[in-house]
Formats: sequence, C-alpha cells, structure tokens
Amino acid sequence: MEIGFRNSYIFLLSVGKRPVMLQSVFPFRRGIGWHLLKASEELISRMSSSGEVYLHCRMIDEALFNMYTKADYKIVTTNSILVLLMLQRRKHLMCKKLPLTTMPSETDLSCSDDYE
Repeated sequence: MEIGFRNSYIFLLSVGKRPVMLQSVFPFRRGIGWHLLKASEELISRMSSSGEVYLHCRMIDEALFNMYTKADYKIVTTNSILVLLMLQRRKHLMCKKLPLTTMPSETDLSCSDDYE
C-alpha cells in the first residue's frame, strides 16, 4: 500500500538511551514516547487537512506496538517476509484517523485582545 502524497507520516520518534549510572536514578517507561506521539498528532491535526496519520512499527518492537494500539492506531498492512532477504526487519504500516482541529484565525486572536 502506498501512502498518499497528502497524508501525514510520522517518520521518527526517538527517546535517547541513558548512561548506565543514570538508570537507577531515572527509571524507564516514564511516558516520554507517549507524550511525543500525542504532541505529534496534535500538531499534525492542526497543520493537515487529511485527517489521517501513518507510521511504521517493526514487528519485534512489542512495547511500541502496544503503545500505538493503545493510541488507536490500526494495522493497514504488513510488509512481506521477503524483506528479510534484503536484511531488513518486517514492519507494520499503521494508521490513525485524527480529529480535525482548526488553528485560531487572526480575527479570532485580534478579538480576544480587545477584552484584555
């Protein structure tokens, strides 16, 4: 399946690894990835009129897959097992329908200044 030119695609969300000495001070799974995903979705819904966002999730990343399904992403397709011959990992293409939100117009912003 091809993602259309006008559709939004989250290419990379990355939360860096911590040095070993900081792992006991700052435990894993603090929700940083979830907040990055939600912030990306909000920005996309404000900037795009397509109403859909796509991303790829590697099949071996169970924690990420669970996070995406919890965020209402659905599997659109999974690439063929033949990608293993190209020394790549299999991935799911996932999609979510976003609610459309509008950015406040300049007139809305100028009207709110009158009451301050």
